[in-house]
Amino acid sequence: FERFLIAHHNDIDSAAVAMRETLQFREEHKLDAAIAPSPRMAQIAKLWPGDRVCSSVDRSPVYFFGYGHYQPRQLIQEFTPEETTAYYLHFMDQMMRETNSANPSNASSANWIRPIEVHDMKGLTIRDHCIPAALAQLSRNIGLGQKHVPDNIRKAVFINAPLWFSMIWRLLKCAMPCAVVCSSVAPF
Repeated sequence: FERFLIAHHNDIDSAAVAMRETLQFREEHKLDAAIAPSPRMAQIAKLWPGDRVCSSVDRSPVYFFGYGHYQPRQLIQEFTPEETTAYYLHFMDQMMRETNSANPSNASSANWIRPIEVHDMKGLTIRDHCIPAALAQLSRNIGLGQKHVPDNIRKAVFINAPLWFSMIWRLLKCAMPCAVVCSSVAPF
């Protein structure tokens, strides 16, 4: 509840509503059930651009996302939006389980170890990666993550970003309010 409270600027009523909505959302999507990932989820995992690679010195889980070989067109052609959302929720839930494991059980939100994301944009092209349907799905999924897993990212680092990325970033950053460090990107 403390993380919801922080995300809702210490408004207890707002934080309580958000937490109830998240508990209901988790129940609807069976996120707390011990269900093995389906074969379709395993296929999506092969196309997913990111995974956990290590931990930082302070035990924060570090996730690397490489977009040069990412094929969003294939993802949206072979899988429904519901399947990609289910995979994203599974991925986020696994991320949070790993984060919970990195933290002592009595850690306060102020001392909570959160994940670091490194996004390598090398090879990212407008033609291959900026597909409206895929961007809309990505934005929706990031929004779900922010709504139901508040304060979940410590830092997102973007490297090898093309200059045009700043336009796309303006659309996505509203759904991803976290500390961001950008490298090789025009100032925004």
